[in-house]
Amino acid sequence: MRIGLLTKLIRISLTFAILLLAGCGANLYHKGRVAFEAKEYDEAIRLLEMASAKQPDKAAVWKQLGFAYYEVDQYEKSAHALRQASLLDASDGETVLFLGMSLEAQGANTEAVRVYSAYLDNDPDPGLAPRINKRVRYLTDQRLQEEVRAIISNEGQIDASKLPLNTVGILGFSVTGLDPQYEPLGRGLSEMLATDIAKIESFTVVERLRLNELVRELKLSESELVDRERAPRVGKLLGASTVISGDLSRNQEKKLAASATIVNTPKGLASYPDEAAGDLEQFFAMEKKLLYNILNEMGYAPSEDERERLDSVPTTSLLAFLAYSRGLEYADEGKYNLAEAEFEAAVKEDPQFGAAASAQRSVEGLGDYTGTIESRSELKPLISRHTAEAPPPRQTGAGLRDTRGFLGFNTRETVLERRDDPRVFPSVKGKVIVIGTFEPDRP
Repeated sequence: MRIGLLTKLIRISLTFAILLLAGCGANLYHKGRVAFEAKEYDEAIRLLEMASAKQPDKAAVWKQLGFAYYEVDQYEKSAHALRQASLLDASDGETVLFLGMSLEAQGANTEAVRVYSAYLDNDPDPGLAPRINKRVRYLTDQRLQEEVRAIISNEGQIDASKLPLNTVGILGFSVTGLDPQYEPLGRGLSEMLATDIAKIESFTVVERLRLNELVRELKLSESELVDRERAPRVGKLLGASTVISGDLSRNQEKKLAASATIVNTPKGLASYPDEAAGDLEQFFAMEKKLLYNILNEMGYAPSEDERERLDSVPTTSLLAFLAYSRGLEYADEGKYNLAEAEFEAAVKEDPQFGAAASAQRSVEGLGDYTGTIESRSELKPLISRHTAEAPPPRQTGAGLRDTRGFLGFNTRETVLERRDDPRVFPSVKGKVIVIGTFEPDRP
């Protein structure tokens, strides 16, 4: 009896201690918010740091702490705290956007783009999405311009023989002899091939935006870009050991024909896989045939699993794909209003056309983009206002795992070890492990 009574007393004591600790943490959080609203940021940080020590599983505590660090320009600590908040509450768009700005402030623009893009992929606020899209475009353009200019200025130092053997650049397809309304299919064909080859884990396909920026810097025309004599230099500058270009035309039988040229960048040697031909309505089957001819010429035999992925088509509607191809051309030229209209038309023609829907989101709100964006100080109050007026739907922590792991956390771990204490701000990259539930629970 005494042992049973003692056990009950211990349980009651532990429960009381836990409730007391939680209540103390909640009180510190509310005091920290009051100090924050009064712009007493140092005091807010002191209180919220104590609150986070007592309630490390509360997203709201970490979020407010991140905001306080942001206000005093401690951006590394701000990003750390906001990562914690996002891990605990994946649906809070305000947290994600402030995390992006904290990363921007540190000059970590590539990571900031990943965070902003993750926000755009997950039911963004319609009043903020166009602004964030412009921000993604601006930061991406800045990165590519800096990288491409640095590469061109150091071209003489590049050793083509040391380029990774699995890197592939799809330069594009010239179009000859086709009715003008079908000419955009050349752009669509190159995009489809790039998407398919990227499905093979053994290959790394150079991003199209990098190619577009290189074309602008070198002032190349479309015909010059796909010229075989220039291909080795373009491949070298792209960092691609293999570059692929081609031609889409009418053959002697008046059928649509696609031919490709594969250039080995280090050696400057070209090879020519068998062409693929067919009627216009057989365009998708023709692309698959050309794809396998290219892979065969490169000496690569896809596995059965890879063939299953490669055989899938983005749409079965040629009209939808044609609109999508026109949209790609307009997007390359910076004509974003026209691109968005074409992508929208493609989605209307085939609502299941995922690539077109994704492309449409990528150009949303860019119609008036001029190459400049508002400052972070101008964006900050807009984020807070929009998210307060139209909060996103609540989700569990599963939403974070669906965001392609953009925060870089191992969400399967649930054990908090001393060396992984989330209150310790690491000087090097590593994982942060949080105890508690992933359910959004606010104090």
